[in-house]
Amino acid sequence: MRVGVVSNYNGKGLQLDAELIDGFLRELGHETVPIQFDQPYEGERLDLLISLEVVNENFFSLAPVQVWVPNLEWAKPEYVKHARRFDRIWVKTLDAERVLRERFANVTYTGWLSRDRNDP
Repeated sequence: MRVGVVSNYNGKGLQLDAELIDGFLRELGHETVPIQFDQPYEGERLDLLISLEVVNENFFSLAPVQVWVPNLEWAKPEYVKHARRFDRIWVKTLDAERVLRERFANVTYTGWLSRDRNDP
């Protein structure tokens, strides 16, 4: 499966999140494509698009399945207004699940992924 990972690749937190998701998906055998959220994407069509926090409405046509992974404390109104357009909203905290589930039915709690996880 070709999976686009939309993020802000600026060397900070969202890039780390994108790298973690990318590694996880590649371990599962998927091909991943990094996509800078504020730049046009001109590559091949994707099977799945995962948007990490940032939302670019021009990207909804890139893949038939769309997932949003918001960081609730940074979720700008211009991103939240598109929440119903996503097939799934994956949240990393139980607080985010509670808050977003009050407004949207497509919320799934996933928990966190980190480089230092104690995974024997």
